Amino acid sequence: MRQVYPPGPAPGAPEAVPRSAPGASLVALRTLKALSVKPPWAYYVLAMVPRLVSVDNGDGTTRIEPNGMAFFKPIENRTWPLPKWFVVPQRVAIHVGLRDDPGALDWLMRYGIPPGIALSSLSRMLPRGCILGEVTITGCVTVSKSPWFAGPYGFTLEA
Repeated sequence: MRQVYPPGPAPGAPEAVPRSAPGASLVALRTLKALSVKPPWAYYVLAMVPRLVSVDNGDGTTRIEPNGMAFFKPIENRTWPLPKWFVVPQRVAIHVGLRDDPGALDWLMRYGIPPGIALSSLSRMLPRGCILGEVTITGCVTVSKSPWFAGPYGFTLEA
């Protein structure tokens, strides 16, 4: 299951305990590699961008609502392959960068993402410069039929 973190400390993170505190013990923490992804791609990797539908209100007006599904980007494009020491499959944290991908809006529009959705995924109101969640990297490809693949390398992702 894809994990998306709310603002604040990661779920289940132990509180810091001074070593001199009575009953203090060492806590084994899981180490997790992170992959930095530029906005808006990090939001699509974590399926945080909802698909919307128009709903008839019954009075001649309509409203827009999420339909329970989200756009999911199953490949993260890179100019370099996975390092030889990287073991797949492996869970990684997704870090959203501070700067947008300058070609993102054009690409999203060509791919068929509705303009409102594409623009909202570039909003400065969305979190930046933080860990958003986790995915599993399952491999690295140089060819893919996925419309999300732009190469030359693509890290394949699962929730």
